[in-house]
Amino acid sequence: MFVRNFVSKQTVRRIALMHFPVCIQLVDYNRVAAELGIKQQAGGLQAVVAVGTREGKALVYKVDDQEAKLVTKTKGGIIYG
Repeated sequence: MFVRNFVSKQTVRRIALMHFPVCIQLVDYNRVAAELGIKQQAGGLQAVVAVGTREGKALVYKVDDQEAKLVTKTKGGIIYG
């Protein structure tokens, strides 16, 4: 998966998806942090990406200007939908 900045026409991050993704959901991290009362980093790209896979796994990444970090993943077959 490529995270692009379309204004500057650059690829910001690359996330390798080895688990056969079937659905992807992108959420603004600032909105999630505000709802949960989490202290936010100032400015820049911040997003949460949830990926559902063919094996029934769910992978959740936090993406910002510095890194794309896997936050959590479930075991195969746990998530249905």
